[in-house]
This record gives sequence, structure tokens and C-alpha cells, in this order.
Amino acid sequence: MKFIHRATLLFSIPLLFTACSPESVQRLQHDHNEEDVRVYRGMEYVYSDAESSSAILAYYRHIEGRIVLDLEVINYGDEPIRFSTDDISYSAYQFRFRYDENPDDGEWYEFLIAEGEAHNPEEMILNIDRETSRATARNRTNVVLESIAGTANAIDDISSIGSSSSSERAARDVRRTRLAKERAERREQFYAQAANLNDMRAYWETSAIRTTDLLPGETLAGEISITNIKEARIYLLDVQIGNDLHRFRFFQRSYEP
Repeated sequence: MKFIHRATLLFSIPLLFTACSPESVQRLQHDHNEEDVRVYRGMEYVYSDAESSSAILAYYRHIEGRIVLDLEVINYGDEPIRFSTDDISYSAYQFRFRYDENPDDGEWYEFLIAEGEAHNPEEMILNIDRETSRATARNRTNVVLESIAGTANAIDDISSIGSSSSSERAARDVRRTRLAKERAERREQFYAQAANLNDMRAYWETSAIRTTDLLPGETLAGEISITNIKEARIYLLDVQIGNDLHRFRFFQRSYEP
């Protein structure tokens, strides 16, 4: 038995340190010529010009499994262009070492580990509305169950008038107090969740780039989000504006806390 206790303790110590250790902080750093970069309030805006459009991209932050960037696109062409997050894609790479026949020789190369598109605000808003509907339904169910329980308690009180002891009445009061606290906590959780969902919806609705028809000379600006691949060391982001392709390259740096 002592051996089992010691083994459990030895196994738990590294698990405890792993669970409590802070995660590394990640940032994106552009890999472009300085003449293509402008800095404003600490953010580095990378400029890309093509025949009939321009794209300006800046890294903002890593948050909740996403990488958020600020994007501005400009239509210089003679025709309207429909632009959406479907026109934004990324590829994530790691560095790997390739050995030659001679073990002392070799080279580093970029190995693709993931690719995808920017998060679609319309899908995000739909998912938020679905979760809001589920949360509202759960709250309605709780209200109905609480009403049924309240009615049952009232009937029980009426039937026990004059026959219950002081200890039984005290136990009943304790139980009711506990149930009242639980109801209050459920209501607080519901309203907090609803407020959080409303904030998230407002973000995707107003701050993110959404599908827009750009007339000649018009500009569209907002935030885009891509999935954070923690193991990635290089990101390539492609922004397709009409027939023009704008490619941006970033290094992903990790910093220990």
C-alpha cells in the first residue's frame, strides 16, 4: 500500500507542475522588406499593391485559440468586387531538418502542418445565436421546474400546518434557503452567459470583415481571425481581391512567461 501511495505521489508531482505552469506567449512578426511596412501605435502594417487592388495587413493579438489581424482592402479596378473571408486563406509551417546521404550534411526546410480559411463571421454569428437559443431554453426549463417545485412545497406546507415539529420546520427552512440560492446562482449564470454571447455577437457583427461588394475606389477594413496552430513557426496568408493575389508571410515567435 505504501508503494502505491509513493508511486501516486511521484506521478502527481510532475502533473501538478504541468497543470499550474503558465503557457508561452505567442506573437506574429512580419517577414517583409521594411519599405513595405508602416508602424502606427505599435502595430506593423504590411502593404501589398497589385494591378487593380491593394491589401494592408497587421497582426493584432493571439486570443482564445485565434490569431486576430487587422485587414484593409482597396478596389482600384473598374468593376465591383465581392470580398469575403472566403477570399482569405492561410498555411502554417514548421521547420524540419532534411539529412543528406552524408550524415554531417543536410538542410532545414518548411513543412506544411495545417491550412485553412479565415473564420467566417456569418457562421460565427449563427453559432452564437444557436447557443443563445439553447441557453434561453435551458433557463425556461429551470423556471418551469422551479415553479413546479414551489407549488409542491406550498402544498406540503399547507398539509403539515399544526403537525410538524420545530426541527422539521427548521430543516424545511434550510432546504428552501438552499434552493433559493441555487435559483439565484442559475439566474446569474444565465444572464452572464447571455451578456457574453451578446458581446461576442456584437464583435463579429461590427468589428469583423463581412461579405461586401466593393465598388471601384471603395475600401473595406476590419478584423479577421485565423486558427492559432501553436506548433507553427511560419504563417503564409493569401488575400484574393478579384484577380489579384496578395501574399503575406509571418514568423510565429514564442516567449516564455
